[in-house]
Amino acid sequence: MGTNYNGEEPENGVIPKVMDTIFSRVGTTKDSTEFLIRVSFIEIFKEEVFDLLDQKTTGPARVPIQIRERGSGGITLAGVTESEVGTKEEMASYLLQGSLCRATGSTNMNSQSSRSHAISTISMEQKRMNHSLAGDDVGNDVLMAKLHLVDLAGSERAKRTGADGTRFQEGIHINKGLLALGNVISALGDDKKRKEGGHVPYRDSKLTRILQDSLGGNCKTVMIGTCSQIFLINHFIYISNIYLLLTIDDTISSIFLQHLAYIIMYRYQIIVFGIYSMC
Repeated sequence: MGTNYNGEEPENGVIPKVMDTIFSRVGTTKDSTEFLIRVSFIEIFKEEVFDLLDQKTTGPARVPIQIRERGSGGITLAGVTESEVGTKEEMASYLLQGSLCRATGSTNMNSQSSRSHAISTISMEQKRMNHSLAGDDVGNDVLMAKLHLVDLAGSERAKRTGADGTRFQEGIHINKGLLALGNVISALGDDKKRKEGGHVPYRDSKLTRILQDSLGGNCKTVMIGTCSQIFLINHFIYISNIYLLLTIDDTISSIFLQHLAYIIMYRYQIIVFGIYSMC
């Protein structure tokens, strides 16, 4: 995803590319538009939500933050750190700081395995400036948007990872969040249930609860999955190697989840309340 980007690597991930796009567009309109950009970074570790930018709560004694629902129906995190940023480098430094605090551990599959789902959120406020005859800047409506960039931990099978004890329990929570996400996507993608007002199990995990607005709310959603080229090249060849078979299995699972997300009908609109225009 690129949350540990330090600005030096020529090949960067999704998040650095998003930062490039945001600040390049800000730069082209800065003479006519004011921007306020904030960034937050959390992880969902063993079904608890932790603020990765709060230096006071690092280490084993850190305190989880609580999920709240606004009166308007939106989801918010009580007390989460939202740092104001003015440049791409400043935003990257906060994300790098949060990445260093993220829970990782060693398994048979990965020496630096992510043990949590992580969500970096970029909040933007945009106000166009009109120049009056007197030369004063007169602001119009404020346009607000929120972008969740989600880095999901990979699903785990204990036989493959060799996990036991604490690592095994972490894997259970990782899989619980992914299962709940799949169930939510399945429910949203079922036209019949949606038309009948069927139940969508957002509350089955902290992950789906936080992402409720981004899955079934006033939003646009994109899912990016990793597919092994082993599957793309050798799917028609008999493969005896167990590792290749397992890689193919994981690729098929990823494609299936992406297909479910693809059939969800996302709709969004600009909602105006008084002088505010929210997106």
